Amino acid sequence: MSRYYECLPHFVAIMENYEPAMHMKCKSAAEYRIWKKKARKKLYSLLGLDRMTWCEPEPELLSSEKMDGYTREKWTIKTEPDVLMTFYRLVPDGIADGEKRPAVIASHGHGSCGKEAVAGNGFFPELAEAIRVHNYDYGVQAVRKGTIVFCPDARGFGERREINVQGDHAGARLSSSCYYLNFMALPLGQCVTGMWVWDLMRLTDYIEAQPDVNPGKIGCIGLSGGGLQTLYFTAMEDRIAYAACSGYFYGFKQSLLEMYNCSCNYIPPHVGEFRRR
Repeated sequence: MSRYYECLPHFVAIMENYEPAMHMKCKSAAEYRIWKKKARKKLYSLLGLDRMTWCEPEPELLSSEKMDGYTREKWTIKTEPDVLMTFYRLVPDGIADGEKRPAVIASHGHGSCGKEAVAGNGFFPELAEAIRVHNYDYGVQAVRKGTIVFCPDARGFGERREINVQGDHAGARLSSSCYYLNFMALPLGQCVTGMWVWDLMRLTDYIEAQPDVNPGKIGCIGLSGGGLQTLYFTAMEDRIAYAACSGYFYGFKQSLLEMYNCSCNYIPPHVGEFRRR
């Protein structure tokens, strides 16, 4: 073919001629607080959080293993009545009776086998190499600094993969169900990003109730897709005291039109979310 009739220039033109209707243009702290309240309410709806169902967490301890300087516990909690989240709880040695430690949620990105990379569990060669190349074991690095660390599987990763990429070969383990989940969720007014945010909110409920955690010092960190989770989660959640978003802080246009990101980056706007400049 000598020529291709692409739509990309059309969408680039749209992006250049429109801006988000709720673009922040605050000139004072008071204006910011008003904008934040309105923006958070809108984002809550866009993420589909108003379509999620709260339930009691019903935590269950599945295993406990002594590691070098800390203990790695494996847990499940319910985040919706029929949805289970798997996660590791990394507890540093030396916590005194009655002592409360800071806690951090360590969110993973793609190519991680979910929580396994963040928890430094490189139990097959391809995962061990991903941990080495991407410095992916930041959950372990955090627990060795004395914090209690929670390493969750996001929906569609690790032990929460859907039927499209289940299996024990390396390709399946390192893959995810982002496309599969988003295709099911979008017609129902939900999206993958919203599911992740909701699950992290429910994990925070659980963390706050732990007797060895200081509820005023809960943080969230993440790389790449874990940075996506950190960014949207902390935008919606005042209980997070600090955050580190790595490898996921670039422009809206770059995300949508230039980087060809995974479908977990795409949140459907409602009519009127953009207006002409």
